Amino acid sequence: MLRLYTRWLTGAVPLVLGVSLITFLLTSLVPGDAARTILGANASPAQVRALDHALGLDRPLPVRYWQWLTHALHGDLGHSVTSGVPVSQELTARAGVTLALIAGAVTVAALTGVGLGTLSALRGGRLGRATDILVMLGLAIPNFWFALVLVTVFAVRIPLFPATGYTPFAQSPAGWLASLVLPVLTLGLTSAAPVAKPPALQARGGLWLEAGVGQLHLGVEVDFRPARKAHPAFAVADLEGLAHRLRLAGSPVCFEDAIPGLRRFYTEDAVG
Repeated sequence: MLRLYTRWLTGAVPLVLGVSLITFLLTSLVPGDAARTILGANASPAQVRALDHALGLDRPLPVRYWQWLTHALHGDLGHSVTSGVPVSQELTARAGVTLALIAGAVTVAALTGVGLGTLSALRGGRLGRATDILVMLGLAIPNFWFALVLVTVFAVRIPLFPATGYTPFAQSPAGWLASLVLPVLTLGLTSAAPVAKPPALQARGGLWLEAGVGQLHLGVEVDFRPARKAHPAFAVADLEGLAHRLRLAGSPVCFEDAIPGLRRFYTEDAVG
């Protein structure tokens, strides 16, 4: 687990640097003059040049990026062009709302997803199929459309929660909770579908495989009991590697090359 986290962090560093560099370059290509925008159309050229120098906009682009990067690593993100307030202060003022939404959405997604997945796997039958339909709908419905439905039903037709706005917790705990209900349900319920699908398939049995960053499940058995047997999990990079690991596990593999450019194979779960 420590190696996995280390690999993620190692890959995140160049990713963040690359994104910041691309964003910095794209921002520099935007038409217009930041100093002219701040001072207004009536500002004189001397005033614009003075503000460009104060903001460092008259320096070469690599120098500006390096200066921004070194300041950002020390916690200085600069000042907002529109409000003049430090960016770190702007982020801090919004961090509480963001963390509350993340915590609520993750909790709803975990509880709903694991509950639906376990229910679909253990009960089966019509209840299991109905749960599978709900999961598929959750994967297909866009977040913004589901949010509009919740606002229309529970804020307009049945005015239980506010449609917009945010109430700080210190001002009113009840108002704070009410202002978070609809956003948390929107994010949590639509995110529960991917959480529900793997537990449902895993509890039903079959052969679980990991191909790169994806997961593959072969051979769902309706009457499978997890206590009787365990299935192997493989990490493969391509189709040939998957077939090779299946042969090592004792599963027969039959390739078919009937269509040019398309190759597929068939296998059976030899464990069960």
